[in-house]
Amino acid sequence: MELPLSLSPKFREVALVAALFAAVTTCVMWPLFGVMPDHFPAAASDSKLNAWVLAWGAERIPHALNGFWSPPIFYPYLNTLAYSENLLGVAAVVAPVQWMFGNPTLTYNIAFLLSFVVAGTTGYLLALTLTGSRSAAFIAGFAFAFTPYRWAQLPHLQVLWSAWLPLVLWALHGALRTHRWSFWLIGIVAVMLQVSSSGYSAFQLAIACGIVGVAAAFRYGINAASLRRMALAMIAAVLLLSSTFVTYYHVWSAREPTPGDLVAYSADLGTYLNVHPDLPGARWLGGVAQDEGHLFPGFIVLALTLVALVPVGRWRPVTRWRWVYLTLAVVGVLASLGPEPRAWGQPLPIPKLYAWLASYLPLFDAMRVPARFGVLAIVGCSALAAIGAARILGGMGRGARLVLSAGFCAIIVWEGHGPLTVVPNTLVSGAGDDAAFEWLVGQPAGPVLMLPMATLGGKFTMHQQYGALQHRHPIVDGVGRADTPLVLWLSGSASPLVIPEQLPEAVPFLRGLGVRYILMRRNAFRDPGIEARLYDRFEQDATLNERARFENVVVWEIEGGATPPAAKEVFTRVPSQAVSVSAYDHLDRISLAIDGDPNSRWMSRGPQTGSEWVALEFDRPRNLARIDFVMHSRSDINYPRFLEIVATGRAGGGAETQLFRGSLLPQLGHGWRLSPELPVASLDLPPYLTARVLIRQLGRAAVWWSIDELVLWER
Repeated sequence: MELPLSLSPKFREVALVAALFAAVTTCVMWPLFGVMPDHFPAAASDSKLNAWVLAWGAERIPHALNGFWSPPIFYPYLNTLAYSENLLGVAAVVAPVQWMFGNPTLTYNIAFLLSFVVAGTTGYLLALTLTGSRSAAFIAGFAFAFTPYRWAQLPHLQVLWSAWLPLVLWALHGALRTHRWSFWLIGIVAVMLQVSSSGYSAFQLAIACGIVGVAAAFRYGINAASLRRMALAMIAAVLLLSSTFVTYYHVWSAREPTPGDLVAYSADLGTYLNVHPDLPGARWLGGVAQDEGHLFPGFIVLALTLVALVPVGRWRPVTRWRWVYLTLAVVGVLASLGPEPRAWGQPLPIPKLYAWLASYLPLFDAMRVPARFGVLAIVGCSALAAIGAARILGGMGRGARLVLSAGFCAIIVWEGHGPLTVVPNTLVSGAGDDAAFEWLVGQPAGPVLMLPMATLGGKFTMHQQYGALQHRHPIVDGVGRADTPLVLWLSGSASPLVIPEQLPEAVPFLRGLGVRYILMRRNAFRDPGIEARLYDRFEQDATLNERARFENVVVWEIEGGATPPAAKEVFTRVPSQAVSVSAYDHLDRISLAIDGDPNSRWMSRGPQTGSEWVALEFDRPRNLARIDFVMHSRSDINYPRFLEIVATGRAGGGAETQLFRGSLLPQLGHGWRLSPELPVASLDLPPYLTARVLIRQLGRAAVWWSIDELVLWER
């Protein structure tokens, strides 16, 4: 028999349910109360970044999200917020806290606590829809809000805020059964909040809504009006989230998937019998331990799930929805196993659902942690637990039903929480950092390079990233899931900040890049030699003005660092068919240097020794005006250390005229500023009619010289 569906609980009922979950959350998380303004629950590393993201989102909301995707980090790249979870769906809920108190730590903690309240309330609503039993719905709410998996994910706010997922399914049930617009509108809002809280949610929702939506359409029946409303709701959701989808696609589609991470962060079937070491179940459960695993749903939830799946017998009533949510749970398990499904370390001969989805869905393989699709299994088991509880409690009196359901909820909470550790939000800083940030507040706009960088003999800190929120000048470095190629290059072995021979070109490079201020934190470098060389160079550079000193911090301003380049002449591109190219070596690859594809390249056979050359011969004498050196990120350390470009008046030889001699780094900095994804070092040449140009590499480096693409322009 089918249970009656309760699809429209009154607002007062929902408020009372939320108040109950708020009270239980307060008890469970009590150690956090009293230290909320300056402490984080559990590990603080991810929490610091997420608190920063929430503060940024809260600030952009009153500005209609203008500039939301490009916070003042990772200059000159755009859309750098997409390097991490953007958490806009969470910021939309807790922004008033940030506006009122201006404390990112407090704002984060309010969001952390609310995630349990929202998860419990939405889990209750979905289960009430499926069973019609308030007692069973409470059990499901507790099962979803206080599952052991959520305790293991305490540092990951984006995972905790999978809390809107049951609300989306609740709205989907209501919309398909009643055909009312109100459910579609609630569903659209819930989808927006969920997808904007975690990138994984877009795919989790697609899977969950696909399974539940198809089943609900068959169960309730669907007509032309319902199809129109469904189509309009889907179009509205896609349009409203299009900015998010496009931004993440732009940032991550060009980045190759990381198979190692996918395998390392995939669930093993054994992780569904594993809990966090702080939880009671760790005393007797085996399973496979994994940092992103701990997917055991709890003993009570598992027992009630089994009751829901028992064939019709002594326990009634039963509902056909159990098979739908069992399917959801199974699909969640299969997706969480990643591209190489395993059980206790051994390969499983089952369909590789994750690999199949990755081959058809854009950005799916950018989901670095397949184990997080276990959230679908948790949602499915919570719904099944409600159905199982409804079967057990259905024939009982009110008193017995209340006592037993309260006992189930108490055990679920006991299973799903351990001793809460709170840690202070200590932002590592040096003497003078805060004073330097305050000084920057009143200075003219311009990008800032903070030294030492992430790996340049030191460490970029979250304190510096928080400082960017204060002074608003874009900074070159940053903290996120990925570093920019520029950060890796500037702090790597090929950087002009590191190579002693390239130090004279460091400031010209930074000027071309558009950097205006250099903040050096003295005594913060792990390599004192790098620090000493940089400091001496900056002190001696006549184009650097020392503006201030704050204890260990020295601030320089680059003359002309923020001045836009002068307008250039309009040139005509020389067609590749008009050019014959040759080189001192690797003749079989030299044509790749002018094939129009920066993904192909010519490279020297060995390290740069100062004897490499590439020759360009034209079909007729041409007034060559500019040579563009296009640089792919894979080749950024293979730039020529020192160039000489000479021209001859006729093909095959003749007197040489020098068109350029020097470093390409200033032009490379300017190219990185204009096109950070594919920098172009544009070398302007004086007027000269020539039939042949010789590009000589005269520097020395331990790496080869690479040309991804040459683009030639004439007057």
